[in-house]
Amino acid sequence: MRRFLAAFALVFGLTLPAAAQEYVPERRLVVTKDVDFFGADLQALFDTDLKSCQNACLNDPQCRAFTFNERSNSCFPKSGVSEKKPYDGARSAEVLTLDPSVSRVVDARGEELDRFLSKRDLRNALAQARGIGPLHPGGNWDLQTLLDSAAERRGRMIF
Repeated sequence: MRRFLAAFALVFGLTLPAAAQEYVPERRLVVTKDVDFFGADLQALFDTDLKSCQNACLNDPQCRAFTFNERSNSCFPKSGVSEKKPYDGARSAEVLTLDPSVSRVVDARGEELDRFLSKRDLRNALAQARGIGPLHPGGNWDLQTLLDSAAERRGRMIF
């Protein structure tokens, strides 16, 4: 029953009382535009929207990725990413889970945040962390490429 209520709350943007403050999302999305994660479908959902597709995947522990077809409003939650194919009008996302080492640091530092930020600010920060992947697709590049690009840009900046 609790799982159903949590899913309902996520879909409709409601909040449930939590046992402990959550500072970092347990699962987050890395989104890629115009790429289909071909195969590994768990199911097909039709006549839906991107937000509902994201929620369906994030609320299913078996879902490790999804592809949303913007042309047909179809969602394909997936057990993983097996093959990537170019496809105009697709938004695909891989689900990343929180590394346990990061979780330990967050738990240790969380009480410090509670002293400096209001509950509202903490909730807003968590909502922003959950939503930033879909707002800023970046799945076409790996981490090292992004870091190299940032270092290159920093070297060209004039202060």
